[in-house]
Amino acid sequence: MDINGVRRFLRGAIDPFCLSEVEFRKKFRLSKALVRALIVELRPYIYSSGRKGSLSVETKVFTALNFYATGSYQRCIAESYIHCLGRSTAGECIREVTNALNKPEIQKRWITFPKTKEERRKIIKRNVDKFGIPNVLGYVDGTEVSIVTPHKALNPQCYWTRKHHYALNCQIICDSDLKIMNVVANHPGSCTDKYIFKNCAARRCDSGYTLEPWCINPILDAEPGSNEESFTKRHCQSRNCVERCIGVLKGGFRCLLKDRVLHYDGKRAGEMVKACCVLHNMCMDARLPEPEEHEAEDEEAEAAADARLIVDPNDRNITRVAEEVRNRLVEFLVIDRLLRQEQQQ
Repeated sequence: MDINGVRRFLRGAIDPFCLSEVEFRKKFRLSKALVRALIVELRPYIYSSGRKGSLSVETKVFTALNFYATGSYQRCIAESYIHCLGRSTAGECIREVTNALNKPEIQKRWITFPKTKEERRKIIKRNVDKFGIPNVLGYVDGTEVSIVTPHKALNPQCYWTRKHHYALNCQIICDSDLKIMNVVANHPGSCTDKYIFKNCAARRCDSGYTLEPWCINPILDAEPGSNEESFTKRHCQSRNCVERCIGVLKGGFRCLLKDRVLHYDGKRAGEMVKACCVLHNMCMDARLPEPEEHEAEDEEAEAAADARLIVDPNDRNITRVAEEVRNRLVEFLVIDRLLRQEQQQ
């Protein structure tokens, strides 16, 4: 029996667009309309000979989307009745689409940090309207993405985390609408959130980060009932945006979940993270219903320990300025609360 011939026949006879919208989104995360638009956008970057029996751009995109959305291993994807591909062929499809989604022009279109004053003003206003804290541009946190033992890495142990598994430590910066504005996905799991943020191009955040004038973290030891505790509660309420964002990202693209484990080296795994971030933003822009969130692990206490590590004198000077900025924020929220109480009387 000609297995490849049977596979070609089945691929030609089955059209994923014939699935119901619910079933379609379960398999590919995106809506039918979004997938059609994605195929058009990626077509210039994905090779297809056009010969009879060759893989179409559509088949390659569907194969990759199914992998991102379900996290199933390549063999499961390859043998799916929808794709009907050999395992190595499925892997090549995933590689091609991942490369396309990592093209600079695609990344810049879908993952953008606000550059102009007007762009920043709009985002800051949305944050004020939602949480009442002024001058907040974004929310930052780190999340681990598990990978297999990186045997080919120069130093595999640098990917070993304190949770005793190999992973990338990825940094996400998002806005209050859960849209990702910046992603850093090239650091091994042994790197701390603080280190990644300090070395990234874009610089609001949790207690795992050092307090800086442009990076305000909560006051963990605030006295109960104090203005500082009130500030910290408001801060944590607003910073929940990035935790939700990561939960929605991993809930929609389950290949990033800890128990899935990406069977790729660190570089390729990082590219997959960035590819999924592009697709996440497409879903956010289209206002698709959010998938069931992946519950983020509580890393606050561990990260806080990193933030308290000894820093150099320049860092201490910056921290003093940052404390003044945070104190002014605390005072602002106190005055804002008193004014609101007066208006209600």
